[in-house]
Amino acid sequence: MLRLYDYPPPAPLIVLDDFTFRHRLEIKGDVKRDTPIYERLAFQLAALKEAAMKRDIAIVVIGQVHTLPNTGETRAVAHRILTYWSDYVLRIVRRFGERCGRIWIEKPEKKGVYRFRIVKSGVTSC
Repeated sequence: MLRLYDYPPPAPLIVLDDFTFRHRLEIKGDVKRDTPIYERLAFQLAALKEAAMKRDIAIVVIGQVHTLPNTGETRAVAHRILTYWSDYVLRIVRRFGERCGRIWIEKPEKKGVYRFRIVKSGVTSC
């Protein structure tokens, strides 16, 4: 990621899929032991945001989600850190067997749900 900051980017759009995977594997559920992991994640996201602003590029970070035990709600791993460093947050849901998926805009302001489907030519509304 620091290379992205120091050198010209390979493209005007960088997509980082499953960005929180390694962090999720390392988290133990003990705040004292997990703090350095969250700090490293925050540093990486801050560096990405700075690189995006400095190089005028778009960076898309895709994170895994997990179910919160008490509520059953799904959230991204390190949701607060990801949200803090992001200009835009989208929640995308497409369940197996469903023809259409749904997109919620959660940041900069919450908006209604948008329905979409994936076709040969790209993405279209349902």
